[in-house]
Amino acid sequence: MKKVIKYSIIIVVFYAVLRCTTQLPVSTEAVKNTTKDTITNVIPKDVPKAGPKSAATTPKTSPVSSQEVRSWKAHLGGNKGIICEGCLAFTPNGQLLASGSVDKTIKLWKVSTGQLLNTLSGHESWVWSIAFSPDGQQLASGSWDKTIRLWQVSTGELLNTLSEHESNVNSIAFSPNGQQLASGSDDKTIKLWQVSTGELLNTLSGHEDYVNSIAFSPDGRQLASGSDDKTLKLWKVSTGQLLKTLSGHKNKVKSVAFSPNGQLLASGSGDKTIKLWQVSKGQLLKTLSGHEINVTSVAFSPDGRLLASSSGDKTVKLWQVSTGQLLQTLSGHETEVESVAFSRDGRLASGDADGVIKLWK
Repeated sequence: MKKVIKYSIIIVVFYAVLRCTTQLPVSTEAVKNTTKDTITNVIPKDVPKAGPKSAATTPKTSPVSSQEVRSWKAHLGGNKGIICEGCLAFTPNGQLLASGSVDKTIKLWKVSTGQLLNTLSGHESWVWSIAFSPDGQQLASGSWDKTIRLWQVSTGELLNTLSEHESNVNSIAFSPNGQQLASGSDDKTIKLWQVSTGELLNTLSGHEDYVNSIAFSPDGRQLASGSDDKTLKLWKVSTGQLLKTLSGHKNKVKSVAFSPNGQLLASGSGDKTIKLWQVSKGQLLKTLSGHEINVTSVAFSPDGRLLASSSGDKTVKLWQVSTGQLLQTLSGHETEVESVAFSRDGRLASGDADGVIKLWK
């Protein structure tokens, strides 16, 4: 497939659409869930327990509602404008939003107005993932040109290019202290880099297929990865040791995210479901069903009470973490929704395959 991508733009574009949207047949075998009490024990203490009344009511402190605040065309339409998984990110202060696309660019937007502030160009193929450093001063981008690029946010200057992967870079993430950067690739590996020097620190091997998504735990001690091999893996960052392999999805794992307290891990899959896992034991707690096509991205709200998911069914869904209940379905996108991201003040952004970004509040 890689050779075909190099020589045929038609097949390349077709392959990109498949990676973003294709849903394969899924087994209907049920995965046994644990009791509500089990998940309640690992969520923030201020989240209400499930009950007849709370199950039907959105938490009063819910940071978002179904109100669309702003929508704009961020990238060119059609296959050239796809905003794929992991290609939306807010700065830590919530003032800027970055978007990456198969048009090979990263764009920086002023959240309050939707104004385009800068366009970062230099990648030779599609941008598949972006992430801001914890201090908001740097932006990292991962591309199908096999590289990671580091940019100065204030100026748009290219600071460094990291080039050790042998295939497409699908996901990147900064460690909470900003000193390390992790990247996941179609070469089936995760690499850890020193941000200040660009030095390759470690290569984590163990997945049997493409690595689609990675995330650091809030304390920076663990790294989660999701793969086309249908598994999630938990790694010890300091040594690269594989700690756990989490199995249960019936199709590729497209997205992973830690809860703000680090006790839960969410995974979105091509099997149309989201799963919630207890990190300490690697135990499956909940399976959230409701999307009609593959789940492309998942993100926790800042307080950990809500989980947002995007899907090829053109919707964003909001779930109550404590109960697994579907609270809201946000409609308005006219094509597949590929990425979701929360700001620290609770605003939600979603991006779709036609290059459109929507802000919700």
